Amino acid sequence: MNNNYVFFSLITFLTVFSSTLYGQWSAHRTPVGKYISSLAFVGDQVFAQSNSPNSTLFETVTAQNGGTWMNLVVPEDTLCPGGLCKSKTIESENGHLYYVNPNGWPGFAYKSDDAGQSWNLVIPHYSDFLEVLFSGDYIFASTSNVVWRSNSDGLESHNSFVSQTNWNISAICQWADKLLVLDGIGLWVSANSGDTWTQLTSAITTVGLSYQDADLFAFGNSIFLSARAQGLHTSIDGGTTWDLLPFPGGQYVRSMIEYNGKLFCGDGKSLFTSTDGGLTWVKELAAPGPSVLKINGNEIWMGTDFGAFKSTDGGKNWYALNLGLHRPLYGTTPYGPTINKTLFSHAGRLFLSTEFGLFDTPDDGATWRYAGNFADVTGGIDGDTSLAIRDNYQWGYNWYYTRDTGQTWQAFPMPPNTPATYNPLMYANGYYHAFVNSFCYRTNNFGQDWEQLPVDFGAPVRQAVFSQGKIFAVTSGNGYFISTDLGMNWTNPGQSSWPDLQLYADAQQIYAHYGFYYYRYDTDHWQNIPFPEPGNYTLVVGTETVFAYRLDSPYTHKLLASDNNGEHWANILGQHPYLNDLGFDLGAGAFGLHNNHFYTFGRGTTDGSLPSLWKLEAGEPGNPIRTGKVFFDHNNNGIPEPLETGIPNAEVSTPSVQAITDASGDFALFSGTVGDTIRPFFTNPNWTSTPPFHILTTNPQSYHFAITPLPGAPDLVVTATATAPFRPGFMTSVKIRVVNTGAVSTTGTLRFVKSNAVGVASTTPSANLFVADTVTWNFDLFPFAASEYYVLLETPNSVPLGDVLSFLAEAIPDIADSAPADNVVSFSETVVGSFDPNDKTVNPVRISTAAAQNGTWLDYTIRFQ
Repeated sequence: MNNNYVFFSLITFLTVFSSTLYGQWSAHRTPVGKYISSLAFVGDQVFAQSNSPNSTLFETVTAQNGGTWMNLVVPEDTLCPGGLCKSKTIESENGHLYYVNPNGWPGFAYKSDDAGQSWNLVIPHYSDFLEVLFSGDYIFASTSNVVWRSNSDGLESHNSFVSQTNWNISAICQWADKLLVLDGIGLWVSANSGDTWTQLTSAITTVGLSYQDADLFAFGNSIFLSARAQGLHTSIDGGTTWDLLPFPGGQYVRSMIEYNGKLFCGDGKSLFTSTDGGLTWVKELAAPGPSVLKINGNEIWMGTDFGAFKSTDGGKNWYALNLGLHRPLYGTTPYGPTINKTLFSHAGRLFLSTEFGLFDTPDDGATWRYAGNFADVTGGIDGDTSLAIRDNYQWGYNWYYTRDTGQTWQAFPMPPNTPATYNPLMYANGYYHAFVNSFCYRTNNFGQDWEQLPVDFGAPVRQAVFSQGKIFAVTSGNGYFISTDLGMNWTNPGQSSWPDLQLYADAQQIYAHYGFYYYRYDTDHWQNIPFPEPGNYTLVVGTETVFAYRLDSPYTHKLLASDNNGEHWANILGQHPYLNDLGFDLGAGAFGLHNNHFYTFGRGTTDGSLPSLWKLEAGEPGNPIRTGKVFFDHNNNGIPEPLETGIPNAEVSTPSVQAITDASGDFALFSGTVGDTIRPFFTNPNWTSTPPFHILTTNPQSYHFAITPLPGAPDLVVTATATAPFRPGFMTSVKIRVVNTGAVSTTGTLRFVKSNAVGVASTTPSANLFVADTVTWNFDLFPFAASEYYVLLETPNSVPLGDVLSFLAEAIPDIADSAPADNVVSFSETVVGSFDPNDKTVNPVRISTAAAQNGTWLDYTIRFQ
């Protein structure tokens, strides 16, 4: 499900608008989910247990064959909360569904024969058992020295196996149509559903192990005992002879299955496979690390620390199925946010690097495939038909490459004697170039052979890119170097004073950032390009558009765009409600370009605490973005300058397309016809625009509109919006903005009247007066100045869903206002528990005829799938 959103404001007497008002943003799924500890299947219905790490929070969910996960009502744990909460499991066998609290006292088990709609107790509460096995219509529960057996209804319970030692029974498992039990004497087998048992071997025992340190797995002639701190005891002849082999990975095998003659096992971090019965194992670099593995028909499922995954091709490709199980965008408990590291494009797919590995999608997040088990990838080096990545996990700096779009990976050896530190790699015309300290090497066979090039840069190379047929290499002390022949010869233009030069490039364009300055390389020299304001922007270079994204502001993420090689910029993030006020959330840190569209992360549309992948379709071939600014022209020179105030929420339109200015007065048109006029529209009769209109040209220019107010006319404008929905038990902030759009300084009082159903938690800045439901501030505004005020409101749990909360904000000037209608704003918010993803809202809901005639603004939000 992809949600497309258009955000715009509309004057009541101007009703013609276009879907390209400000830009086409669309919301898409993200791949990472919650921790899945167990999986079960009944028909085409999938069940999962999510046990939050280091928490007593448990969640049981269900989905129709990988659809949206929804909560499943399960029996209550009568001792939780109370200090005895333990992780639960969901299991299935022979059409039955089981909900179990194992691992010691107090345990219990319930059974459902209607896919979880009703439950029957089959193992009573307060039972003391360590492990449960469901085999056919029998239930086996192991305690310290006894294995109990009952039918699936929990009746006719009796001892099936009694250990002859005082050591714990550590493991019980299914072995085709047999059963295995491990105790302090050895391994026991039953061929008659636990009626009788015979000792299979004494070569392996539970001596030195507890039930938490051992797990049994058996398939065909292969039997395995995963023994913590020992290794993987392995027999490939049905238990006759045993070898102690190292673990395939980690310290403990958590789960193991057999599918079509191939063994799969996971340690929670990686997936390993074996085709020789378990004698040797291969780490699958393109698969997640499972905590649990299950087979359902011709599908392999796994539960991981970051969600559920399914493979329908025997484990070759794994797809994330976590809709409804997403981790939060921010917060710390019980789940922290997913650390999204970077987005990049390769072979028609969008790649996302997270702390949990590499994902890719060919369809904007409708499906996400797990593409690589690498925990710290910071980017991809596109080599035509290949892709190279560096995994920085635990400072390893290991390089890998793929030639089949991430289905398989191979190690990419670096040149001989390369230290395990940061070594830049880049691709140019069939060669990968590696920069090791102050030297350069190249290879055309993925590191099997390296050719050292005749250059010594005299200092380590920090970065290298290939653009305009040239290689640019930036050193840490000797400036930058250029090669026009793939690295055989180099020139040093100087600029050794640019030790921190940062390069951004595609095949045809290259830009640089140094300090607060930005440059474009024009054939043979660097050209300074203007920026509307200082800041640490990262440039993303597209075919027709250059984007500049800034994340270092705690509440205002900025996205600038230029369609004329950086000569003019527009803030096209604008008033997007899901990409503003993100702070430094780690979940919103990745961004990039794919198919010439810009992608980044922000808040979800139905729940602002969850993440969404946002896509901006900006500009089309032959139809460039047209940008401009509406601003108060303090010095009457017609040019926007740093200290001049932009005018937000102003409508700028042609006969076919409209845009709304953002908080800085910037706007962008994503379509338009050459020869059309573009002009601003205002409700304030005291404003004059110079020029009154522009004519759209083939080669876009900056379409600025300089606004001057009527001399001596005071005028205030008030806007107020809730930054999030009002939900019982949650906080919501209301933002109020007062702008002096007149030509004289104005003092006065701002008052905010809240609904009596909500309480005030805080105000910013501190209010001058707070009486009953009214908050008051004093203000003193110079011409064109603005002030912002925030009220943090708390909605009690007792407020019913559907209640309508009414609010009012009013600026009361000490002198008469020339246009008092916009000095007051009222709005209403409905208390909600969730959102309709296809809703349309307008604020205010109703207005009078007089208000319409006065040009009252209606603020619309339209969501559609």
